[in-house]
Amino acid sequence: MRYNCVKIRFLVNYVLAPVIYKSSLLSYSIMAVTGSSKIDLLINRLDVAETRSKRLNSEVRSIRKEIADLRRTLSGPNNLAVSLKTGTGVTSDEVSSVDGCSSTKKIKASFTEEDGYTIVFTDGACENNGKPIAKAGIGVWFRDGHPLNISQPVKGKATNNTAEIQACIQALNVLGTQGVKKVKIFTDSQFTINCMTNWIKNWKRNNWKTASGGPVKNKEDLQKLDTIIGNFSEVKWVHVAGHRGIKGNEEADKLAREGSLRYEST
Repeated sequence: MRYNCVKIRFLVNYVLAPVIYKSSLLSYSIMAVTGSSKIDLLINRLDVAETRSKRLNSEVRSIRKEIADLRRTLSGPNNLAVSLKTGTGVTSDEVSSVDGCSSTKKIKASFTEEDGYTIVFTDGACENNGKPIAKAGIGVWFRDGHPLNISQPVKGKATNNTAEIQACIQALNVLGTQGVKKVKIFTDSQFTINCMTNWIKNWKRNNWKTASGGPVKNKEDLQKLDTIIGNFSEVKWVHVAGHRGIKGNEEADKLAREGSLRYEST
């Protein structure tokens, strides 16, 4: 019995122990190699991520520079008559001015039509309407990305009604240069529609006086609009609800608001 115990101790100490030790070393070695491989893999992923981050940072800087350059252009004398959201437009020299002068450069473009009428949405925007610090702009929208979409500040006194009327003037000026003869104007200004379809007849008969004998407000702009309408075979007016999610009205409103930001009082 004692001999067997001694034999067992010998086997454990001199045979099994070295085998177990070597096995442990092998396992540790495998774990170390596996861990090292994972670290190398993570380092490679980190390098790729850092490279991408540098490229993205470079792209961000480039985009910011383009935006800054475009903003400087928009604030200059030959500002683009365009919303940044629409991404296209024409310079102020390429469209008819609000005073009715013909354009110096004509851009031929197609338009959306409905029942034989060319469709256009117009809108005016005025911040602090009725106050000395008021700023107003006009918006003319034909469709997304159209080269003749317009965003400009109002000429003269900044009021909401002035902006609405001048937006219609500008829309018809542009369409006139394109040879359009039948127009359907979509506007949320019931005031402008009433002026041109109802009240203007009496104002003309009364030498541009109201029923109470006072002067007609916006007389000059209304006269310009009336004259321009005479150049078309037909102009139809369609009233739309403002700020109700109507695509054309919302886009014209955006253009008008951006135009108001460039308004300078005279």
